[in-house]
Amino acid sequence: MSSEKEILERARPPKFPLVNQSVPFIFDANIDQLSSSQFQSNIGSVAIHPLSTPISYGLQNTTESGMVTPGAAASSRSRKRAKSQGDQQSFDSLDEVEQGALVKRRLVTNTRNIISEYEQNKDEESAEQIIEETYTQLPLPSPSASPTHSSIQNEVSSIEPSNIGQQQSKPAKYENSLALVQHGDDIAECFRKSKSVNNITLIDILNKKLSKNSKNLLLYSLLETSDRTTLSILANHITKFLKFDILSNLPLELSANVLSFLDFRSLVNVSAVSRNWMSLVNKNGNVWKQRILFDNLVSGPQIIQRELLSYDEIIYKYYTINESFYSKYSAKFPRSCFEPNIHKLIYKKYYLTNKNWNNPKYEPRRISLKAHGGNVITCLQFDEDKIVIGADDDIINVFDTSTGKKIRVLRGHDGGVWGLKYIGNTLATASTDKSLRVWNLKTGKCSHILRAHNSTVRCLDIIEPTVVGKDERGDDIIYPKAPILVSGSRDHNLIMWDLSMVKDDVEINKKFGLNYSKEEIAMSLTDKPVEHTPRSKYFLGCLKGHTAAVRSISGHGNIIVSGSYDSNVRVWDVESKTCKYVLTDHSSKVYTTAIDAKRNRALSGSLDSTVNVWDLSNGSLLFSLTDHSSLVGLIQLSPKYLTTGAADATIRVWDPDTGKIRHVLQGHPGAITCFQHNDRRVISGSTSLLMWDIDTGKQIRGFLEDTTSVWQVRFNDKVCVAAVQKNEEAWIEILNFEPDRIQ
Repeated sequence: MSSEKEILERARPPKFPLVNQSVPFIFDANIDQLSSSQFQSNIGSVAIHPLSTPISYGLQNTTESGMVTPGAAASSRSRKRAKSQGDQQSFDSLDEVEQGALVKRRLVTNTRNIISEYEQNKDEESAEQIIEETYTQLPLPSPSASPTHSSIQNEVSSIEPSNIGQQQSKPAKYENSLALVQHGDDIAECFRKSKSVNNITLIDILNKKLSKNSKNLLLYSLLETSDRTTLSILANHITKFLKFDILSNLPLELSANVLSFLDFRSLVNVSAVSRNWMSLVNKNGNVWKQRILFDNLVSGPQIIQRELLSYDEIIYKYYTINESFYSKYSAKFPRSCFEPNIHKLIYKKYYLTNKNWNNPKYEPRRISLKAHGGNVITCLQFDEDKIVIGADDDIINVFDTSTGKKIRVLRGHDGGVWGLKYIGNTLATASTDKSLRVWNLKTGKCSHILRAHNSTVRCLDIIEPTVVGKDERGDDIIYPKAPILVSGSRDHNLIMWDLSMVKDDVEINKKFGLNYSKEEIAMSLTDKPVEHTPRSKYFLGCLKGHTAAVRSISGHGNIIVSGSYDSNVRVWDVESKTCKYVLTDHSSKVYTTAIDAKRNRALSGSLDSTVNVWDLSNGSLLFSLTDHSSLVGLIQLSPKYLTTGAADATIRVWDPDTGKIRHVLQGHPGAITCFQHNDRRVISGSTSLLMWDIDTGKQIRGFLEDTTSVWQVRFNDKVCVAAVQKNEEAWIEILNFEPDRIQ
């Protein structure tokens, strides 16, 4: 190793492989001692980018042998100093370009010498060691050697077309392999042919014998000697190797998180991109579960949990597969692409159901049931399994929600039933016979009779245990410990009862964490109902203060809000059994109340046509909603909407935070007798049913146009149940929007 070895010891290419660099590079080196072997012509090249066409320059101040004279080198250094004192961004001097061209030629020449030495000695390990030393010993490039973008463009514009694509003279042993590339053959075919005995074994060197850094150096040098055609073919060939499926290479949890931000149409499109993406979309249940809740297709997570119990039914009704496609491609796709995703099917079910709700041409399956003869139906509650109805006669009817079949009739009251509510399988009813009764809905038996009022029991509510705050350790404070039944009467009083008297309701015990021994449960079971009076241990207290009939009760946690015909609203503390505030801003009877637990507010509607919003922290009036022109008898609240119904034939939708009116729903010919809303729709009753889009306020469709009056209406995600009058008789109408089985 002579002067070439010394050059190798003083030079170093960039640390990172230049094949992937997207910015121009010119190498800097000390050229004072370059040997003549590194100059084969008076042409130099600026290494702008590995995949760009070399730019040719004529080198000045060289001897016939190609050496730069010492005077030229000194002149170069003086010009560089002058340049640094002036405009450093200019490129008046070509010294650095000359140096870059020399270094580039040095890299190419040295690499060829290395390969030549390898062929001569047949010492593969020695070749690798020499190239590795070249990489580790060359100095880093000088930043000042990189031309500005503008200077490069100027130089490119001065190049003659005949010079573009010129290459260095090549040893004879390279000609066979390089000729293959120059003629535009397929790159893979070139590599295959280059493995012949008379050619350089590039594949063996690159893949087996050289380190990563040495491979990069060698590849860069080879690219620098290739013409544009070769580089273009190579670029097309390696494109497929640069493709990267980031979604499939993420951990499953992260890919699921990414997919959770897509709407359902985008998820369907993603599943059509590739087999891997189809598998990701189909096998991840959380993606579709979150989509169900985010799109408000169901009222809560409990609906999804319930649907999971009907796995076989959902598969039967909503899972479809193209048999011909499956038989043809099942072997080529992951099994997860064809396995049913239960959450995806639940999404499908409720998406199609919601589509049916909003389609005016869709006719839901309708079941009509006679009930209570000619009596007025006063109260209604239902769920997926049962419909419970009370009327101004003395019975309670229970129907099957799916089939409409009458399950049982509850008898025991001696007067009309004016209020009812159930949780789990425990039903409480209020009657004109001055009593309340507690029933077991599974058996149909009355288990308790509660007697404490002196007049008709007009309203009731069940306060369920809920989190009301945090203790000093940060644990949840839950109140009450067990459900409390509160009733309001025409005797002006409110009575509170402890519903822990019911110990055999498995659903209540599980929901609220109530634990009773087998002995306690056995003792609570009797053949005849147990009567309770104010002397009973389950009697919690009587709340006195109103001076007229109590018309409405709302309870939450430790708070009860009551509205009375005395025009007042009272706020009660359950634990202390005292009245906290008397709210007196109404000028007439109060017909309805509600509690906004999220905002710590109470609401009341009155015959004076106003809705008042109160601050529960101090009892002050926050604002009044005065747009109605008649009795406001109905209020419903949700996190996003406040809706009110009045005798002026309108339903109004408000912003619950500010009280600003959003929509006025007009279309009924008479007073609003009932309504319900969720985050998608409002259904209201008067002489018939109308449905509205709660976001836009637009009327979507109508139902039950053959009725004369609608007394009660309730709906869930799939079913609407209404108590109506037709032909002077009471009927129950069940409208089911769930789609039929998908074929």
